[in-house]
Amino acid sequence: MRKILTIGFFIIINLLLTSCATIISGSKNKVMIQSVPSGANIKIDEKDYGKTPLEVKLKSKKNHILVLELENYKTSETYITSKFNNQALWSLLGFPAITAISFAIDGCTGAMYKIDPQYYIITLEKQKRQNKVQETIVSKGDETIKENTYKISTGLMTDNRDNKVYKTLTIGTQTWLAENLAYKSNKGCWAYKNNDNNIVKYGYLYNFETAKIACPTGWHLPYESEWVLLIDNLGGWKIAGGVLKSNTGWIGSETRNSNGFNALPGGYLDSTFTNINEKGIWWTSSSLNNDFGIGKEIHNGSESIWPFYGNKVNGYSIRCIKD
Repeated sequence: MRKILTIGFFIIINLLLTSCATIISGSKNKVMIQSVPSGANIKIDEKDYGKTPLEVKLKSKKNHILVLELENYKTSETYITSKFNNQALWSLLGFPAITAISFAIDGCTGAMYKIDPQYYIITLEKQKRQNKVQETIVSKGDETIKENTYKISTGLMTDNRDNKVYKTLTIGTQTWLAENLAYKSNKGCWAYKNNDNNIVKYGYLYNFETAKIACPTGWHLPYESEWVLLIDNLGGWKIAGGVLKSNTGWIGSETRNSNGFNALPGGYLDSTFTNINEKGIWWTSSSLNNDFGIGKEIHNGSESIWPFYGNKVNGYSIRCIKD
């Protein structure tokens, strides 16, 4: 009897000390966010949190998208990552009898995960001023937003590799293709649903490695910062998606295409072809890590443009920008 009580006592002590790892790390982590300069607006997963510096509590079991906005500075986008909590795992190994129960509880609460790092100091880049022509007032529900309008010009570019002619669009200091790239690489590119009829309108879908080298000479796959500059010039991420969208092709979506960028919902390849006429995703040349690249996403039913993180083997559209 004494032996049973002793075993029970130690099990209770172990539960109190580990508390199924949930008490150790909790299902939320504190994250400190600072910016240089301070006073930037903080948005995490599209939700307003306040201004920097600020400590926030975030769910530990998921990744988060941190956006910092400050007038006269470029919008900053940062990926807050969740990792497996090895410390919690080791705390469970002392008593295998309760490990399975602990994992079941912690798997639901998120305590087996932690956000790492938990301290962010982000230096904001000063926005380069361009020759602004006018400000257009855009009404969006109860919100009034100023949409910056810059001098734009159009042109043509011939890809000497296949003699295809593309429309081009110059906004401020940037010159973009006004169409999705439609160059057939030797590998890593697909027509949507392998139907060549889709290439004429939507171009090819490319994996990340092919996208980085697919643009013609004198052009390149844009860095994320080049996309951010374009978005800022068009009034910010809240409305730039609607400004960039083509006038037709989007299901149930408000569009303006006020500058001729003509962003199309070409869908994508992620194990299967999906979301044509509903979503467009474009690679940037920037990487999140070895497995995931950074892109920009526009979808129907919204005027916003969102950061996107996709597996590098998947197929997304690309727009080239002039060197």
